[in-house]
Amino acid sequence: MKTQQKRIFLPLILVFTLLLPVIPGLKHNTACAEKKKIILKQANSLAGGEERSPITGKLETVRSVSGNVVFEHNDILLRCNKATEFSESNLISLEGGLSILSPSFDIRSNRGIYYPLSDTAKLLDNVRGKTQKSGLTFKASKADIDNRNNRIRLITNAVAWHDTQQLSGDTIMVQLSKGKKRVESITVTGRAFLAFRDSVQQDPGLFNQISGETMVISLDREQNLSRIDVSTQAELLYHTFENETPSGVNYTSGNSIVMQFADNALQQVMAYRNVNGKQYPASMRSQSDLNLPGFRIRDEEKPVF
Repeated sequence: MKTQQKRIFLPLILVFTLLLPVIPGLKHNTACAEKKKIILKQANSLAGGEERSPITGKLETVRSVSGNVVFEHNDILLRCNKATEFSESNLISLEGGLSILSPSFDIRSNRGIYYPLSDTAKLLDNVRGKTQKSGLTFKASKADIDNRNNRIRLITNAVAWHDTQQLSGDTIMVQLSKGKKRVESITVTGRAFLAFRDSVQQDPGLFNQISGETMVISLDREQNLSRIDVSTQAELLYHTFENETPSGVNYTSGNSIVMQFADNALQQVMAYRNVNGKQYPASMRSQSDLNLPGFRIRDEEKPVF
């Protein structure tokens, strides 16, 4: 089905609603009299007309900019190849080379929708990003960004990496601290899986592994693991030591599992309801058939910035 659209090319001076350009001599405090205003910092061309809203499907008046597009909104910079403002839907459609940059994250996608009134965005294709100060790198098919509430929600085929840790699941929700300087917690829903090297002996081929339907990971102020809560079909495989000498591999399963850490080292494991366990000898540490179902290291997919 073809989308009905009309194009009318306008001079820059007429585009003055949500797409508010920065014109020499215009003070920023005037342009940003309301926090909800979004400023067009740069674009090569402008056009006006009508298009159907990507949300409602209704024909709306639009204003489009293209070519090296840069917006500023509060503490965020948005860059893309083309942007279209839908005045009735109060949204901006962003296409091509989309980048959302803030003091706390750098996230990229092929296309997305930005909602200036709520300070949120939906990224719709090939999402990859990183947090600026906590060292978390991630990718997903889609993502929701809630800048006002300091949340990043990765949707479908979501994977995140931090140091020697790899986390995956259907959705991964990253909660940033109030000052957005660190990650407070990460919640994984659907096929949650965390693989991480042991702090005692970081053999590149051996990983502690924990999986379940839902996983909540808490981090301390230094961004080290503090606590992991796993619920529904929880399974854990971890390497045990005696005086830093490998002593075996422990398998534990239950309805839920809680792991507690101190200084990034595993201190305690607690399993609840329908608990099963088994200890394997140290001679079996490198046997791949001990790995939990779904274990796969995906370093080749890690985005590079």
